[in-house]
Amino acid sequence: MADTKAKPPGSIGGSDLYTIDELKHRLGLSSWAMRRAQRQGLTVYKIARTKYVLGRDYIAYVESTGKL
Repeated sequence: MADTKAKPPGSIGGSDLYTIDELKHRLGLSSWAMRRAQRQGLTVYKIARTKYVLGRDYIAYVESTGKL
């Protein structure tokens, strides 16, 4: 079960599940940036009409595509 304390913007928990909108809001990303991430391999789960991303999948995506 997720921690009941609200996490600050920019904080992504590896064991948490986020809607695309929540992830965009927390990270300050645009819709375009999220669509690009999906095209580049970010794993997205769709249930009914809502898309979700696991925190650990987003972290893995950043680690694999990010540049130092």
